[in-house]
Amino acid sequence: MGDGESTTMHRIVRFLPILYLSVAAALVAAQSSNDGLVLQPHTHTTPKPHSPASKETARILVVCDLACSWTLDGDAEAAIDAGGSAKANVVPGDHLIVATAGEDRVEKTVTLDDGRQTLVRIELKPIRAARLNASQQVQQQAQQQQQLQQQQLEDAARLRDLRAHAKASYDQAVTLREQQRYSEARPLLEQACAGDNTDACNDLGWLYDNGYGVTQNYSQAYKYYKMACDADNQLGCANLGWLYHEGHGVPQDYSRALPLFQHACDANKLDACNNLGLLYEYGQGVAQDYGRAATLYQKACDGNVIWGCNNIGWFYDKGYGVVQNYQTARTYYERACTAGNSTSCNNLGLFYDNASGVAQDYNRAVELYLKSCNAGNKWGCNNLGTMYQMGHGVPVNLQRARELYQQACTAGNQTACDNQSKLK
Repeated sequence: MGDGESTTMHRIVRFLPILYLSVAAALVAAQSSNDGLVLQPHTHTTPKPHSPASKETARILVVCDLACSWTLDGDAEAAIDAGGSAKANVVPGDHLIVATAGEDRVEKTVTLDDGRQTLVRIELKPIRAARLNASQQVQQQAQQQQQLQQQQLEDAARLRDLRAHAKASYDQAVTLREQQRYSEARPLLEQACAGDNTDACNDLGWLYDNGYGVTQNYSQAYKYYKMACDADNQLGCANLGWLYHEGHGVPQDYSRALPLFQHACDANKLDACNNLGLLYEYGQGVAQDYGRAATLYQKACDGNVIWGCNNIGWFYDKGYGVVQNYQTARTYYERACTAGNSTSCNNLGLFYDNASGVAQDYNRAVELYLKSCNAGNKWGCNNLGTMYQMGHGVPVNLQRARELYQQACTAGNQTACDNQSKLK
């Protein structure tokens, strides 16, 4: 070829890459010859069809209601848009599909048949809704718990303030009560009782029980004693038991009194121990048991309950539940009489009157009977009347004897009534 042809060929060669790309797989081979470069088309080989698998294939079509990532039998597949789908060819049998969208996850095992397409719907929205709902419930519960705790703290603070105020009111009331200014003490006790001060409730019951600063009212006494007892104030329980023991404001019921006295005694309320001893002494609501009664009276007396000292003295005097011992009985009577127990003064007077464990001493007996009678003891008045009638320790004075018998009789002592009727 001449120079012109050579130039043209070079131009063709210069654009061979463009031709190669445009024909999509044609190859150019340049061959040198005496005449110059020559283009030869590349021979295309048609691919053989894919040989069929040893098993038939099944097709799976996965649809996600949310944008999700998914795996098929543990192998990651292409992500699916919300409401979109993806296909995969698999061998028939069981296959595990796992789809996730953020924190939400669904697992499904599907069984595929030969040559069929199976639609698998992945519903992540209910899972997400349930999770968000649960999360919302947890948050709401946490908020409610926080609000409850805050309310409890506020209530506790209010209760502390209320109790502090109640305690201050109660302390003022106690001072007034000790000064026997019962009318002034009552409203303070009411404030304190309303402020959850159970001692104040018990003391209010005591005012109504005894008619101090108020009209005696056993029903009101019962109300306040029960309020105190229900709040585990054992002194209130002991006093409530006494109402049942005496039948004041309630039907007399020893079986109701028994557990109230027992629980209060167990809590070291020693007046209740003495009262419990009475039930065992007389077999009221329980089988009579002098030994048990003596133990309870002794416990009460050791705790400075004066009635307990009188009662254990009486047991030593009579030999109930203990070995009779006048000297020991006199010791307990003296202790109780000195503390103002009129019954012990009368009992001690009997010792000197009758020479029980002591030398007979009418003068001393008269002193003790007089002390007992002046304290309102009807037996002391009756016995002092006898001393005036008989002229023991005092000159005979029938008029004085008659007056003393009348005083004791009016107080309910039948012996004194009989003595008065016999006196000429």
